[in-house]
Amino acid sequence: MNDNELRAAIVQWLTAQGLDDVSEFLADVLFKYCLSWAVPSANTSEIDGIVAFAFGNRVDDLANRSPGPINKLLADKLVHYYSRCPRKVWAQWEIARLVGARIPSTDLTTIYPIHDRATDSVEFLSTKGVLKQVEKQLPKGKTVLVIAHCDHLWRCVHFTEQFGYRVAAVQDDMPSDYDPESGQLWTTSCDRYVLHDIISRLRTFRDERNEKDLT
Repeated sequence: MNDNELRAAIVQWLTAQGLDDVSEFLADVLFKYCLSWAVPSANTSEIDGIVAFAFGNRVDDLANRSPGPINKLLADKLVHYYSRCPRKVWAQWEIARLVGARIPSTDLTTIYPIHDRATDSVEFLSTKGVLKQVEKQLPKGKTVLVIAHCDHLWRCVHFTEQFGYRVAAVQDDMPSDYDPESGQLWTTSCDRYVLHDIISRLRTFRDERNEKDLT
């Protein structure tokens, strides 16, 4: 079944459920925000920079956080692609810590969560939060190689493009394992993560649509 056939089948199903007035709209939303996970491969040598997104972490009994095994895999992938095409790198701290000296400090920018001194709290570093820090140094329109967990990659690519960058990625070479001991519950298994990501995608779509309707 190709994309058009699948979309038509979704429309037909929704219409049969009595949602004929919105079946086309819902089919588009479901197709883009719930059923899309694949990212086309692109040339990884024609890039201007590399952005690496972390996936989970470990939390000990004292609430101290450490990178965890999945970020070790991501760090190794980052070093692999950097060695093939050295460029400026922006990496979340979980990955950067495990890169160590394998990438020169002059090329590696570590991205940390923002510490609110007024409330002594640390803001969760979202995918968008990472890119907000990247855009302070990398002009829009540049091409970046995105390093991320294979199931996280669609989200990372989607937002990177929204920030005005062109994207290169190699999804089938990205880590696919999960860490059952991750301190972020949604990164402990594939079913938990996929459900979490779909909910996040739909929430983002809803909020952006509402904001657009209000302007």
